[in-house]
Amino acid sequence: MKFDHNFEMTEEDVKEYVLLKYAHLFAENPDLSVKEIGDGNLNYVYRVRNENDGKSIIIKHATEQIRMNKAEFSTDRSRIETEVLKFEGQLAPGYVPEVYDYDDVMCCVLMEDLFDYKNLRYELVAHHIYPTLADDIATFMADTLIKSTDLVIDPAEKKGLVVKFINPSLCGLTENAIYTGPYFYNEERNFDGLINQSFMERELYNDDKIHLEVAKLLQDFKCKAQSLLHGDLHTGSIFVKEGKTMVLDPEFGYYGPAGFDVGQVISHLIFAWVNSYYTADKEKDAEYIQWLEDTIVQTVDLFREKSIKILEEESIGRLEKAPGFNEWFVDDILEDTAGVTGAELMRRLAGKKGGVRDLNSIEDPERKSAAQRLCVFIAKEIIFNRTSKYKSGKDYIDTIHSVVKERGDEI
Repeated sequence: MKFDHNFEMTEEDVKEYVLLKYAHLFAENPDLSVKEIGDGNLNYVYRVRNENDGKSIIIKHATEQIRMNKAEFSTDRSRIETEVLKFEGQLAPGYVPEVYDYDDVMCCVLMEDLFDYKNLRYELVAHHIYPTLADDIATFMADTLIKSTDLVIDPAEKKGLVVKFINPSLCGLTENAIYTGPYFYNEERNFDGLINQSFMERELYNDDKIHLEVAKLLQDFKCKAQSLLHGDLHTGSIFVKEGKTMVLDPEFGYYGPAGFDVGQVISHLIFAWVNSYYTADKEKDAEYIQWLEDTIVQTVDLFREKSIKILEEESIGRLEKAPGFNEWFVDDILEDTAGVTGAELMRRLAGKKGGVRDLNSIEDPERKSAAQRLCVFIAKEIIFNRTSKYKSGKDYIDTIHSVVKERGDEI
């Protein structure tokens, strides 16, 4: 009876819960330990380990009040996360953890424990190299984004999936966090310290030109039901080990513009570049910096290449088989990618919960302030030129270097 309604569990509650409902996932007479390991804003994440043999699972638990501020929030995010993981596992096998079960009463998803993987964001801040990252993440995005369009699956089936993955609560959070909040000052939400307050007023709050362009991007996010998105595909949701990449935490999943996921990845790789610009030893870390730039280039280029290949091999359309259509379709995604890249770069500078470790770990206040300004300049350059450039990864690197060169006095 204790688990016939959703409530915020303690570690002891989780142990009791597993022994009652999921003991069969472990060997007989397990000696379970439970540790809460989550660091996100929404849900609780528990590692449940059998001390007898070392087997462990993850339980991700959604409550009616989100972890960040105890605000009321739909627990349907947990159901969506489970269904997205299952679908992504079919489209891109080997890139997401295995789902064992979902409890729709307690809103718990039980899944594979990636105990031997490391969080990519922390690895990038530490300037560690993962040679297969670009190919891995480009494969994951091409497989999940292109294969979930109605160019590859039956249009009627796709429309049913759009309904299945309607996610109004978390879409509303994204719309505010990325496309609205950063452009209007609010002392309760905007970044602490106000290191760049006058700069932000000029470049974000009072710039009607950037408001217009981001309003256009917001309309795409609201209206373009193109692909099943992960919805929060930043480097903190990507886990890595040598030769292997896994993607977690798709509770923001819904049908939207495919470029949203790609832009999230590119923006956070740019955050890692900015971190290296202000923290790395240019000689000692030269190999890392070059690898990071290559990874940005290859992620875009491989995504384009792999996406076109999927369309060539699996597209079910008739008219869409016209020469040049596949290239046009993917280039349109890359235009959206550029817009999202810029919007996410600016979003992470506004909001006390919206910052990223890449910038927050810069200890020197002046360097951190300069890093924030650099991100804004890069973001605006990308957004304003998204329709004419950024069909290749090199365009991003060229922009980064040109902004550093041209805005040197301001950063």
